[in-house]
Amino acid sequence: MGGRAWTNEIYGLPLDMGCGWLHSAERNPLVDLARAEGLDLVEGRTGLLPVYRTRG
Repeated sequence: MGGRAWTNEIYGLPLDMGCGWLHSAERNPLVDLARAEGLDLVEGRTGLLPVYRTRG
């Protein structure tokens, strides 16, 4: 659901790394959650689908 969301293992413990971009942004519920948290999102397109990514 998050689009490129992944978890890394650090010292044997899972660490949620979040996502760098959001697939199907027009219908992805994580877009609204990211905005509610005040993340600065940039709209773009990949192929035929709009996506959002965090700055930086």
